[in-house]
Amino acid sequence: MDESADRVGIGTSSPSATLDVNGSINQSGTGNLDNFFQSTLNTGRIIQGLANDAGASFQQGVFGSNNTQTFFGRTGTNIAFMYTTTLVSTFPSVFVLGTYGNQDFVLGTNNAARITIKNNGYVGIGTASPAYTLDVVGDINASGEVRNSGVILTSDVRYKKNITPINSAKEKIMLFNPVSYYWNDLMLQKMEESKSKTKTSIKYGLVAQEVEAIMPEFVSEGEDGYKAIDYQAIITLLIKSNQEQQTEIDQLKTLIQSLTTRIENLENN
Repeated sequence: MDESADRVGIGTSSPSATLDVNGSINQSGTGNLDNFFQSTLNTGRIIQGLANDAGASFQQGVFGSNNTQTFFGRTGTNIAFMYTTTLVSTFPSVFVLGTYGNQDFVLGTNNAARITIKNNGYVGIGTASPAYTLDVVGDINASGEVRNSGVILTSDVRYKKNITPINSAKEKIMLFNPVSYYWNDLMLQKMEESKSKTKTSIKYGLVAQEVEAIMPEFVSEGEDGYKAIDYQAIITLLIKSNQEQQTEIDQLKTLIQSLTTRIENLENN
């Protein structure tokens, strides 16, 4: 005990803090333990929390020989951390949030995983086992543009039932009213938030309410109450309409050929 400095040492005759314990501490009851520093692990490493170097429940502090990595959280030898560092050449002098080692990184809410970043870089939203660079289980909404080099839609027959041919597609297509338009101020405000670069250019398409009156199954309503069109379904209708039109063309060609032959026969007689 150092009465001159109001310090108590256990296992040491030269306490450097109000309570300085040279050895392990066990607490079987409840209580708070704040600002517990253990600075003898490695040069430059300062640990704060309730764990040891071998890993336990939680640690936070500065990690690295030159104090350039800051981390928090630990289970065993796996560390979830964030740091600003010049130690790691891959991330020079930047802020990084992730895991240290070959571990997945998970973000969650309400005691459930929401976003999973696998150790191979795949990101899953709504799934803990992403099979693609970005794997989303659920709907995606965008107020701006979605750019890509190709779109592949799931169409496996093993996912389908009640498959029925489409009839009278041409008549339905003829009822559609293609228009050109510009986005109004309400949509421009939403697109401004998304930083869309073509928000003021002329657009071409259909009006959802008009399509809904003809083919209600082609139109859906979002959580915000605004309607959207399934243009993929319209493409299918266009394919069928083109086939029906081609059948009519072939029939007319046959009829014309027949009439031409009859006229030639009459002229020859």
